[in-house]
Amino acid sequence: MPCTARRRRWLAAGALLAAALIGARALRAPRPGVGDDEAALQRLAADLHDGVGARLGALLAALDPHDAAQRPLCLALHDCLLELQMAVDDIDVFDGEAVPERLGRLRHRMQPALDRLGIRLEWQVSPDGLGVGGVRAREVGRIAQEALSNVLRHAQATKVAFRWGADARGRPTLQVVDDGVGLAPPARAPGRGLAGMGRRAQRIGGELQAMPLAPHGTAVLLRLPAGPG
Repeated sequence: MPCTARRRRWLAAGALLAAALIGARALRAPRPGVGDDEAALQRLAADLHDGVGARLGALLAALDPHDAAQRPLCLALHDCLLELQMAVDDIDVFDGEAVPERLGRLRHRMQPALDRLGIRLEWQVSPDGLGVGGVRAREVGRIAQEALSNVLRHAQATKVAFRWGADARGRPTLQVVDDGVGLAPPARAPGRGLAGMGRRAQRIGGELQAMPLAPHGTAVLLRLPAGPG
């Protein structure tokens, strides 16, 4: 690709990335009350999905994620598209949505990117919400989103196993296990993504662990206290 064409593509991508992030943050901003103009919010969500979302998707389709030069842009575009799609989805989701339904929406949004990179997804999600609702369910969904996004961005994996269910002590448990290159050396500072997942886990009384696997790979484990909440 000529240098000028490449530069134009990156500039266009940068503008779309900014628009997607601003839009997603606007949709996720706290809403003071039921009396707000929900119709205007719905219109904003539709415009972002049909406008910015469609253009991000078209640009993604024109990129080759296996090309080393194009891969960083491809992954950045996917991150923003996913953030926008999940924010738009949340507009139509009621607060009582259970964890399995939230995870199902995430799978639907993540599967195309996993397929493009040749990463096989093993999905084992119990239909039981295990008493996790409201804010806890929302945070579990966000932790799961970040864990899968990390697999796409960093792991260089060929397979990822995703599990939701109760452990031997009845605690709601989320596991994301990949066969990639493993965690960064201990000397390096932990990434913002992992730190953010840890903070989300703490806010809902959970415990998050990220562990290297032998001979390679990473396991991310979230455990929550048993009982409704």
